[in-house]
Amino acid sequence: DQMLQSLEKRGINKEAQVTPLEFLTKVSSSSPPVTPEAGIVTRSFCRTFYGELPLSDEERTQTEQAIKTIKKQCVEKL
Repeated sequence: DQMLQSLEKRGINKEAQVTPLEFLTKVSSSSPPVTPEAGIVTRSFCRTFYGELPLSDEERTQTEQAIKTIKKQCVEKL
């Protein structure tokens, strides 16, 4: 949710019918792209939500850092 809210500030909105991976493609084509960070968050989301698997401490840290980076990038681009 944090990533989606940040991206909305840049005008990148996720429609309800779009899958997380389809949305990642949309984010990848944004200017400037936030693909590496969005990819980390999307993979973590899919793993925990769809796969019902917990994140390791390292994965959790990577995901949190990716969200911070996305938030910073979105604020800078306003």
